[in-house]
Amino acid sequence: MAVTCGSCGTEAPQGAKFCMECGAKMALACASCGTELPEGAKFCLECGTPVGSAAPAAPQPPPSFAPTVDEEPPPVDAAEERRIITALFTDLAGFTSHTESVDPEEAGERLTLYHRLVREQIEGYDGRVEKLLGDGVFAVFGVPTAHEDDPERAVRAALRIQEGVERLNEEHPGLGLAVRVGITTGEAVVQVDRSRKDKVGIVGDVVNTASRLEGVAPVGGVVVDERTYLASNQMIDFRALPPVELKGKTEPVPIWQPTAPKGRYGVAIEDLAATPFVGRDAELRLVVDTFDRVLADETTQLVTIVGEPGVGKSRLMQEFWKVVDGRSDVVWWRQGRCLPLGEGITFWALGEVVKAQAGIFDSDPPWQAQQKLRDSVRALVDDHAEADWILSRLAPLAGTDESEIAAERTELFNAWLRYFEALAARNPLVLVIEDLHWADDALVEFLDYLIEQTVDSPILLITTARPQLLRDRPTWGAGKVNAASIGLSPLGDEDTKRLLADLLPGRLMTAEAQQRLLERCGGI
Repeated sequence: MAVTCGSCGTEAPQGAKFCMECGAKMALACASCGTELPEGAKFCLECGTPVGSAAPAAPQPPPSFAPTVDEEPPPVDAAEERRIITALFTDLAGFTSHTESVDPEEAGERLTLYHRLVREQIEGYDGRVEKLLGDGVFAVFGVPTAHEDDPERAVRAALRIQEGVERLNEEHPGLGLAVRVGITTGEAVVQVDRSRKDKVGIVGDVVNTASRLEGVAPVGGVVVDERTYLASNQMIDFRALPPVELKGKTEPVPIWQPTAPKGRYGVAIEDLAATPFVGRDAELRLVVDTFDRVLADETTQLVTIVGEPGVGKSRLMQEFWKVVDGRSDVVWWRQGRCLPLGEGITFWALGEVVKAQAGIFDSDPPWQAQQKLRDSVRALVDDHAEADWILSRLAPLAGTDESEIAAERTELFNAWLRYFEALAARNPLVLVIEDLHWADDALVEFLDYLIEQTVDSPILLITTARPQLLRDRPTWGAGKVNAASIGLSPLGDEDTKRLLADLLPGRLMTAEAQQRLLERCGGI
């Protein structure tokens, strides 16, 4: 087994007492946390990691100093850029003292369980684990592939890590793990080795701050900075915590603790931050005209809004909501969102709609959620036998029945169809399904079934999606007389200038700076 010099990083054969490059005294170090080990050690004295045959890493600074991802010299074939990332640090509270009372091999096994859980959740939301720091883990979202919802992904992953640790403790009595997580979002310098896409380097205050937030997080809790909170609070419920003093910060840092994903995304669409509505009047008119046809003819219509991320799909929906809300007609507005990743999400969007209609909260105990769903369905369907038939097939959607959706697909679809018809019979229904490009085949099949079979019910089904929807499902909405599609292209320069003038009132900008900004925005 080779050993690595802690001074210069040169590898030397096992048994070497001094570095052949710089002359420094050699010491065996733990490959996981960097702790120096005595001759013949089989497990790390600090973290319990088995001493393997791989070359151990040079000693690492403690997590509170938030080391950069790469301490090696910059790769020759490297691309460097500034990028917005979300950094996540997680650590097992009190694990070092905990290992003093258990066998080193057992401590190593516990750490392995924890590392496996963290990696599964991070990678499950398309993040990447950059470094293991003993019982700490540093992960990043937005590198090498960025998503517009990276902060939300990081928070969801952290909440799943919490749940996973609790589950591990239940499955392994005496395990006693407790996790703390800190998350920040901000600009970092990212260096990617073009010859090795898996090799990156990340430097920035966002990394340091995430590490320090982890240190102030409550045991068993997650804390995030303001930027992460603002980027994800439409999807996640938070509670504000008192600002904290952090090393290197001149002012106290505001922090929030996520409690749970929101059960009904988009229901309170009026609460979304409103940017000026620019350049989409024609598209809004098409949606409003279609809605008027739904009301006048009591017919079902489909509108699909397609556009790249950030082009204004949600903003168009918000403006349409204002139109609907400003009318005297009583209209149901129900909205669900398809999720890209996670377990049990096939019909997630429909579940959000059903829970919103029944007034079910994530905090409701199962018996209360079931009662709310029963009351909601019986208020719509007078025949109790039919209501109970619908209820039994809606319960898995609403999460009030943990059993799998076991009925035949046709029977399920008929029950769900009857439910939406009953809704529309009471009041016209606007049903918004966002991010349809992430939907599973089963959900798309049901929505197609809804449009085909619901002829005489006043339902406006609006779906929003990225262009990949039409690449993956080129026949979506095709051949239907009650379907329309709206393609949102980037705003033109004049509309973008108007938007910038509204967003930056009173700011003087040179023509050159304005042109650079226009080119950078690209109408999005």
